Amino acid sequence: MLEAGQEITVKIDGVDLEKKRISLVPEDYTAKAEEEKAAKNEYAPPKESAPQSMGTLGDLFQAQMKGKKK
Repeated sequence: MLEAGQEITVKIDGVDLEKKRISLVPEDYTAKAEEEKAAKNEYAPPKESAPQSMGTLGDLFQAQMKGKKK
């Protein structure tokens, strides 16, 4: 918790020109958030590749027909 008169270092988080406001966050808070993001990315499971296509309907139909001829 902060006390009146306590000095802290902050970082600008955003600027809202319409409301004439600046969003500030403590500098150490953003560093922790960035470290957590990096840790999540480092240990994230590998992304799955896109599922492979089963082929066109014509290809599937042709394969079924070849199977029936035997």
